Amino acid sequence: MASQSIKKLAAANTEILNQTHLLAVIINLIVIMVLLVFNRPKSLIPYLLFSCPAFFCQLIIEQSARPVYDVDRMSGQRKLLKAGEDVKHEGLYEYMFDTMYITWIIDILMIVLGTNKVWWLYSIIPGFAIFKVVGIIKGFKGNKSETKPEEPEAPQKSKRQAKREANKNKVVRNVR
Repeated sequence: MASQSIKKLAAANTEILNQTHLLAVIINLIVIMVLLVFNRPKSLIPYLLFSCPAFFCQLIIEQSARPVYDVDRMSGQRKLLKAGEDVKHEGLYEYMFDTMYITWIIDILMIVLGTNKVWWLYSIIPGFAIFKVVGIIKGFKGNKSETKPEEPEAPQKSKRQAKREANKNKVVRNVR
């Protein structure tokens, strides 16, 4: 049973990596063609500089998630040695994929708008990282210093409880 799940993970990782690389090649070839043929935008340097994080993310994901196979010398069959990390789970891989997607969106916007000013949108990535870190720090600090002992408030009573108390307070008259 365990080997089946490992094989499924290896197949899923291979499919995701192949799709990601195909999409990256298509987008980057179109961008380079537009930059070189139409000379729009004028400078190639921002594209090369700001595409480096996406290339780096692809390299890291490729190295850690690509399954490793070995060919058995006796039978000639491929044998799975390592399935690779699961790239579908939340965490660092999710942020790496987000970085690649944002880069590709900005590449497309750069082609459509014909300006390198769209690379200012790339500040979304460090801005989001700062937002996450500040949230984590506030979570740690909020538990220690900001809690002041306050007087406990009277608990809110439901309508049913209020009616019962009102009935208890009424004077019961005995008629005999």
